[in-house]
Amino acid sequence: IDTLSTDKAYMDRIYNILRHAIDCIHSAGLEAAVWFWALRIMDDEPFTRLTDCTGDRCRRSHRCCPLDEDFLQYMESHLKAIAAMHPDLILFDDDLTFENYTYESIGCFCKLHRTRMEELLEESITDTEALYRTMFSGKPNKYRSALLKVNGDSLRNYAIRMRKAVDSVDPTIRMGQCGCVTTFDQDGVDSFTLSKLLAGKTK
Repeated sequence: IDTLSTDKAYMDRIYNILRHAIDCIHSAGLEAAVWFWALRIMDDEPFTRLTDCTGDRCRRSHRCCPLDEDFLQYMESHLKAIAAMHPDLILFDDDLTFENYTYESIGCFCKLHRTRMEELLEESITDTEALYRTMFSGKPNKYRSALLKVNGDSLRNYAIRMRKAVDSVDPTIRMGQCGCVTTFDQDGVDSFTLSKLLAGKTK
């Protein structure tokens, strides 16, 4: 179904089509999967967006920050709606990552992520560009470790909450993701961990 929307009328139309498609696929004796973006929302709703080290919204990225509670609740509501149609598999596309398609920045430096980093570091972050240079110059350091931990924790929490949302409706539905290269070494969590969290108790 590609990208979700905050336009209820639009999503109602999409869900009517999706519900019919799932029923038709099941009636043919086949398994049905629903595939869509994990973080990408095209609407100009006030969700916090992934932000690079300059403080700008990442170019070409309509993806939302997984630390934004409003966004998490929004996604949970859609996961429950989709789970109520009882597909066999729900699959996230390859945007469950902080890779921003420009290779100009690693990780998210939005206000929510900076606040979490400040709590870990016990110091204020005022110049994110200077911090970025410090993080990724030379040997491992506390700033790089803080970024990786905060980024990894936010992706793990996203996977856990989306799994719980689906479980609250139909715990037999399998969940998965399209792995992205950066999730193996730059996101603070690897694809294996995220896949297991999404899978939950399913096989």
